[in-house]
Amino acid sequence: MSQPRFRMVQREALWSEAADQIRSLIEQGVLPPGTRLPGERELSRQLGISRLSLREAIRSLQYAGYLQVIPGRGTFVRDTREWGASSLEQWLRQHDDLMNKIFEFRELFEPGVAALAAERATPAQLVALQRTIQAMREAAAAGDLDAAIAADAEFHYQLVALTHNDLIIRFLAQLLRSVGDERRASLNIPGQVERAIAGHEAIYEAIAQRDPERASALMRQHLRDARRYIHAWLQGALDPVTGHLRDWANGQTDKGGER
Repeated sequence: MSQPRFRMVQREALWSEAADQIRSLIEQGVLPPGTRLPGERELSRQLGISRLSLREAIRSLQYAGYLQVIPGRGTFVRDTREWGASSLEQWLRQHDDLMNKIFEFRELFEPGVAALAAERATPAQLVALQRTIQAMREAAAAGDLDAAIAADAEFHYQLVALTHNDLIIRFLAQLLRSVGDERRASLNIPGQVERAIAGHEAIYEAIAQRDPERASALMRQHLRDARRYIHAWLQGALDPVTGHLRDWANGQTDKGGER
């Protein structure tokens, strides 16, 4: 297979622009699993960035689960599509503490981001945000988990942009790029993609209605429900087919899903 030509990065924040370009090529299938990226010297030349910036880009994509760096061999696109139930459970149990910390940290800032988005989003940005939900819905209908994961990530990326605060965008965009395997593991749980879509739709409606308090509350619930369903799945409390909670004794319901 012929190697794709990378275009020269034009904007500032070079390493993040380079990371976005490589991630996009992976998600589009231009760089399929197992592909070895060009060497550091050649890739930095094609992208028009320094080796230091390239290393930052590679590191962020490695943390996000897109790339695997094998010493002495090179950098390869990871095949993250095969998450069997046993491997998923093993990964979640091994990274339970990390997952809790990530959700706890996200709860500190994403509700605030949603509130700012409700106050500042432009009509064009609302249309773009709604498109991510439609893309996720179509991916779910087609059984394309990779596309659903990409659309889920894009929804949260765009929310950050809707704040119109350069400091928030610069800091949080970098942080959200580090959420890769965690997002994939969560959305592999039965029913979780559908719950995420329902959550996104509710958050979008609050933002479109210019209701910052409701947007913030819904985002917080969205994140807490995601964590709750992960724990329920590990405890065997989810139906493996429907993804619904098996134990209704506590009076809680998962109708409406992750919101």
